[in-house]
Amino acid sequence: MRIVAFSFKCSGCHICEQACAFQHFNVQNFAKARLRVRTIVEPGKAVYHVINLCRQCEDPPCVKSCPTGALYRTEGGIIRLDESRCTGCMECA
Repeated sequence: MRIVAFSFKCSGCHICEQACAFQHFNVQNFAKARLRVRTIVEPGKAVYHVINLCRQCEDPPCVKSCPTGALYRTEGGIIRLDESRCTGCMECA
């Protein structure tokens, strides 16, 4: 299953995060999701939601920022997460 997320349609309900975690890990745990919904509040202006997905960057800042080395690039060039090393510090987000 692939989740298609459109920021312009996002209400900030986080159901896409639940669905992602359940599909890939069979748990209902937001921390396991491979995407993040962030709510941005501009005082006096607007509230909007931004959906962050892994874009498999050439030079990924998330891998560089991971203090435990839980994020890494495979020999095939794919960015992966070693969950046993992840502390959930959110430095990558």
